[in-house]
Amino acid sequence: MRQWPGNGADLDFRPVVKDAHAFLLCARHVQEVAALSFSDASAGEVPAAAFTTCAFFRVWCVVELAAAMAFEKNVIMLVGKASEEGLTFVPNEGMLHMLSFLVDVRKAVASVPKDKTEQLALVEAQEGGADAVNSRCKGAIAGAAMCMDEPAILAAAAGNMTPLRALATKEEREKAMIAAACGGFKEAVLQLLEDGVELEAKGPHGHTVLMRAALGGNVRLMLALLEKGADVEAENNFGETAAYIAKWNGHTEIERLLRARM
Repeated sequence: MRQWPGNGADLDFRPVVKDAHAFLLCARHVQEVAALSFSDASAGEVPAAAFTTCAFFRVWCVVELAAAMAFEKNVIMLVGKASEEGLTFVPNEGMLHMLSFLVDVRKAVASVPKDKTEQLALVEAQEGGADAVNSRCKGAIAGAAMCMDEPAILAAAAGNMTPLRALATKEEREKAMIAAACGGFKEAVLQLLEDGVELEAKGPHGHTVLMRAALGGNVRLMLALLEKGADVEAENNFGETAAYIAKWNGHTEIERLLRARM
């Protein structure tokens, strides 16, 4: 994407995203965001530095990410920095939990104010408006928190299943499947199910693959899991169902799908 005044092609980025196999977002870790207290984050207190250094407070990044989620593309998100030698990316999930409270396309900024006005108008014209965009972005953020340190999952999301198939133990495969579900990586989840991972395998705090998919907000994956017979009545260690998790995170379409099966 080229983004500068007068470049009208930027405004038609959605067909480009639609035709892509996967969507890669590399974002800088911003310590000012990571250092927020939960009370400040819950109140929507965005540090001033975030508007110039954090991708999630720039209009273009947010609407492009939301478009990828709406088109149900595999979203590969890396937040952190380059290694000292500059050859690899070092993930840092420190600010992701705060972003779950803070991300809001209406608060995002643009170098050219007109861009924000035009993009917000397009956003609000879509079903669900800005709230739908925000929930999709929060789903992608949740997926990143679980998948950034899982190279086999990221490779699968980009179309290379070999590292995923090479996972040696039952525990590794179960962990990978539940994380991949949060990332919305349907092909990876189905591959692991085909390799013998149980559909109702549970991860930390009793979360099932269906619950993690509900957190990530991917409708395509959710439909596939329901078709496989995933238990919509299952509860985690906190007594939460997948429908409750979807509702809490603003994924209204997924909540409707789940409640229709209860």
